[in-house]
Amino acid sequence: MVTIRKNQVILFGLKDCKYAVHNVVNDLNISEDSIDAFDICLILVEAITNAFKHGNKCDSNKPIQINYMQNDNDIIFEIIDTGTGFDYNACARKVSEHNLMIEGGRGIHLIQSLADCLSNEENKFIIERKLQNQ
Repeated sequence: MVTIRKNQVILFGLKDCKYAVHNVVNDLNISEDSIDAFDICLILVEAITNAFKHGNKCDSNKPIQINYMQNDNDIIFEIIDTGTGFDYNACARKVSEHNLMIEGGRGIHLIQSLADCLSNEENKFIIERKLQNQ
């Protein structure tokens, strides 16, 4: 189930994740063919997946709230789950030739690589991204 409002999406589980993410990209008026759209889709899918798996403990009855704000080329995303929060720096695993083929563990690394700034406040993960092609 997904609820879509201006500058906010609320998901229950991952079933409608891609639909919700594409709705955010469209709402921000980002061309779906652009590198910005690709990067933002990847950032959001990874952050939502982490919120579902780790924050909500894979419970589809618990909400994941995505708030987003745009000021010119700057976008701020807030991913809010029902968990207790985490230290994203402690979670990022360094990708090396020894663990390259291990499934999982690279979501935070990908988000860090594509975002301009990350922070967290309890169960709110804040991602800042400057648009490149606007």
